[in-house]
Amino acid sequence: HVLRWLAAIIQKVMSGRSDLRAVADQLVGRILEEIDYRHEAAYATRFGQLYRSEVVVVPRILQSHSTSKVLTMEWLDGVSLADPRLTEELGIDPEPIIELGVRCSLEQMLERGFFHADPHPGNLMVTPQGQLAYLDFGMMGSLDAPTRLGMIRLLVNFVNRDAAELAKDFQALGFLSPEVADLGPIEAALDKTFAAQNNDE
Repeated sequence: HVLRWLAAIIQKVMSGRSDLRAVADQLVGRILEEIDYRHEAAYATRFGQLYRSEVVVVPRILQSHSTSKVLTMEWLDGVSLADPRLTEELGIDPEPIIELGVRCSLEQMLERGFFHADPHPGNLMVTPQGQLAYLDFGMMGSLDAPTRLGMIRLLVNFVNRDAAELAKDFQALGFLSPEVADLGPIEAALDKTFAAQNNDE
């Protein structure tokens, strides 16, 4: 209620230029989801069903010992990707693990549409067997098929450095308002960025 009240005041000052109350409602919904561990248990279970493999580890949820206030999961041994023990004690090269993480993230976002939304080093671990382990499933995201297709198009046009098509992609994905009729300045800025990258190379 406090967040909605503050949002209403700010929105009034901003002359209604943005729907801050909707943002506040979404934020509160996320917070409530995070403090109800049944949601995280369901997310972890679904994530494991989709992505668990010989090289990707997802801890199993112990449903019989979990409630809305307590989440109990399988114990995993391992170290963080950023931990120097990875190479010093385990003798594991981090580069293939990082590559695996990138490939797994692309699969999550572009192929399956259900992804881990907080994959920082504290939520990623490497097991002694060299597997990539995901932890903490409180923040997850989902993308529908049209959005995934749009992101694939965006990546292809980025690789091809096609500024005109990239500008259209930004608009189609909602990064630019559909009311923006002239994409010329966006294209020019992208061309300038690509030219600067070419000079650096």
